[in-house]
Amino acid sequence: VLGCIGAPYVIMRAGHIRAFAALVSLMSAAAILHPILVEPIAWSLIRVVSGFCLAGFYMIVESWLNEQASNENRGTIMSIYIVLVYTAMTLGQVSITAMDISTFVPFAVASVAVSLAVIPVSLTTANQPAPITVVRFRPAKLYRTSPTALVAVLLIGVTQGGLWMMAPLYAIQIGLSTDNAAFFAATLVGAGALSQWPIGRLSDKMDRRYVLLGLAVTAVIISLIFSTLTISGLGMALMLALMIGVATQPAYAIAASHAYDYADADDYVETSSGLTLAFGIGSAVGPICASLVMARVGPSGLFLQVALVQLVMGGYIVSRLFQRSSLST
Repeated sequence: VLGCIGAPYVIMRAGHIRAFAALVSLMSAAAILHPILVEPIAWSLIRVVSGFCLAGFYMIVESWLNEQASNENRGTIMSIYIVLVYTAMTLGQVSITAMDISTFVPFAVASVAVSLAVIPVSLTTANQPAPITVVRFRPAKLYRTSPTALVAVLLIGVTQGGLWMMAPLYAIQIGLSTDNAAFFAATLVGAGALSQWPIGRLSDKMDRRYVLLGLAVTAVIISLIFSTLTISGLGMALMLALMIGVATQPAYAIAASHAYDYADADDYVETSSGLTLAFGIGSAVGPICASLVMARVGPSGLFLQVALVQLVMGGYIVSRLFQRSSLST
């Protein structure tokens, strides 16, 4: 959330490429500090720095991509971007099983990975977006421009934040080993990567709100079914992760594309900032609420929360369909 407010000033001061390089250096340093300062308050502050940098990364990349995209291919382009993000996240989850997390090694690997991210950006021959001269942060304007996108991204943040952070705990609570819990979380994100491109292509051919509604309804049905079943064994757990991943993970790219459809080119950084802020707030609230529900009703509470949040999102989208025609009409 702090990154959504502060990163635009970094971009305004240095431009997209140099801002990206500065944030990479800062996050690389933050990653390597974890094994040096093994203390809860220090780690919390390091996580704040990491979150600030991540928000800046997403803001720079998404605004850059959308400046090159059109309404006819925006869903596809955003989907390819999210596929790459989710694939990398899946590899990150799985890589934990091959490293001793009590050593310096995984933090060094994270620092190296972040440092390497600056190379393609620094060496690109593509034109970077025009420099921004004024930083504007107007969530109210974003809501007026595309209320469906802003509300959907907030609720998607609650859903995905809860799933990403609590999925390993859910897996352990139903009896899976630590390694299998990592595979469970990786399958959830990986399923989103696999389904992202075709769903993004579909959203380029129709009103994106209908695609979001279809994903929400599917997520509600799958969550309610699996919250009533006793999940036993890795195979059944991975099937659950696969299905819920397909239903929930592609939604952000579709909602963001819907927002950019209505935004002016000069407002892309502002739009990205507002969407990242909404997602950040949702993803901070999601794990807290999920943990409270799981503490009360057991591990199935995670998917009861998903069902409830997606039901609210679906209901809001339906209400907006009656209030505003699609962009093409």
